[in-house]
Amino acid sequence: MKVGISSPIVALSGRRPAWEAEAGTAELVDRFGADRILGGVLAWITVSLLMFDLIARNLAGAYVAVGVWAVAAWMVSVPQQARLLRAAPKAATVAISLNSSAMYLGSALAGGLGGAILTGWDARALPVVAAGLTVAAAIVFAIDFLMARTARTRMAVTDAPG
Repeated sequence: MKVGISSPIVALSGRRPAWEAEAGTAELVDRFGADRILGGVLAWITVSLLMFDLIARNLAGAYVAVGVWAVAAWMVSVPQQARLLRAAPKAATVAISLNSSAMYLGSALAGGLGGAILTGWDARALPVVAAGLTVAAAIVFAIDFLMARTARTRMAVTDAPG
């Protein structure tokens, strides 16, 4: 990486460690599989959000809390895209595009929800609500994982000789 004027800005913004986390996630997905990594990342995000109130007691703690959460948040896309490629290999471009659109929509809705939470409650409610939504995403992920595993088992039994 060429060091320039933007390097301090990138380092302070948390983008560089997040980018490195995303790049490292590809190696983890190749080694352990997308499902394991995505499940672990969703758990990491949930725990980091629930720990916000304990860690972010001052500015330094806030940097740590956001940094721990941000690294995990940037790790979501690689295993999610690997799962999409596995599920729809003949429509990979469309699947990835739709996933990207869903991510942008989710980000937009999160901004609105965050504003509504700040209007009605204390800012400390934000990570708690976000953790709840992450748990909901983990439940959807678990249901999809179990349904896919059941389908693969049925296909193996159906395709078995005999």
